[in-house]
Amino acid sequence: MEPAGIIAISVTIVLLILAVLSGIGGVVLWSVARTRFLGPFVTFMPTLAMLGAVGGAWGLAQLVAKAAEPWSEAPFLGWLVGLPVGGVVGCVSGLLLAFRSRSMTAKKCFNPMNEKPAPGGDCLR
Repeated sequence: MEPAGIIAISVTIVLLILAVLSGIGGVVLWSVARTRFLGPFVTFMPTLAMLGAVGGAWGLAQLVAKAAEPWSEAPFLGWLVGLPVGGVVGCVSGLLLAFRSRSMTAKKCFNPMNEKPAPGGDCLR
C-alpha cells in the first residue's frame, strides 16, 4: 500500500475514535446538571465535524479516483481537499443541531405570577 493510503486510513481511524469519544463525553455532560448547557455542543459539533470530514474526504477521493488516471496522486489530493470541506460542513450542521436541541430542552422562563425564582434556579431543566 502507498504511504498516502496509510496516512489517509490512519487519520480516518483517529477521527472516528475521537468522534465516538466526543459523543460519549457530550452525553456525560448532558447528564450532569451543572454542565447540561454544554452537552449539545460537545455531543454534536465535534462529532459531526469529524464524521463530516471523514465522509467528505473519502467521498471526494472516490469521485476524483473515478476521473483520474490509474496510479495518480489525484485521489489523495481530493481526500486532502475533502477533509476540511467536510469538517466545516459537519461542524456547521452540528452547531445548528446543538442550538436546536438546546432550545428544545430549555424551560420557558415565563413567570405569570411574577414570583421569585428558586435559589440557584435557571431556565434549564
